[in-house]
Amino acid sequence: MKPSKKKKKRPAKGLVIVTWVDIVSRADWVGERAEVLKDPGAAPIPCVSVGWLIRDDKTMVLLADSYSKDKTFGGTTAIPRGVVIEVVELEAKTPAAILKQASAKLKRME
Repeated sequence: MKPSKKKKKRPAKGLVIVTWVDIVSRADWVGERAEVLKDPGAAPIPCVSVGWLIRDDKTMVLLADSYSKDKTFGGTTAIPRGVVIEVVELEAKTPAAILKQASAKLKRME
């Protein structure tokens, strides 16, 4: 009997920074194979995205850049798991907890 494989999922909370590589393409003619291999633009570009972690599984990392008091997220980015280099947690608090703190600070300022 095979042991069951559990999917590694992160909880849908916390502020993270995702390092990933983006695809690069060119529409113009570059040349023969040797010239294409020497082309400095022929390599994927490293990228960094920051956001609230909505989903992290074997398929994708899904981030949102905004959260509102009506419990909705906005500005989502889906990054295919195959291009992700690293996911680092910056803040373990949920967006709702951080929004609650901000609201309390705002009330004290009034």
